[in-house]
Amino acid sequence: MREVVLEESSHTPLLEETERYLEIVRRFMSECEGNEASMADEEQRLIEEAAKSREETQELREESGLGRESDPELAPEEDESRESPGEPWAKTSGGNPDEITDDE
Repeated sequence: MREVVLEESSHTPLLEETERYLEIVRRFMSECEGNEASMADEEQRLIEEAAKSREETQELREESGLGRESDPELAPEEDESRESPGEPWAKTSGGNPDEITDDE
């Protein structure tokens, strides 16, 4: 990686140092030529690794008896048995039990 500083420019080097900017872009583009193939190879390698990992995971699930459709059970949500039927759903801001509202 290389950093290039265009000292005579502020935020618009394309306008303020056009020739220098274009020279840097041309050099960058020429250095990058041919790298598209290596990037495509890397992408293909990563795709193949991901597929292999999925296959290995599936094999481990099958060996353990889980299979694809059997995901570990999700944690149960809050235990609803703590609330008694008819318990009010909201209280006034003061929390005065005489002023409790029902949802009915």
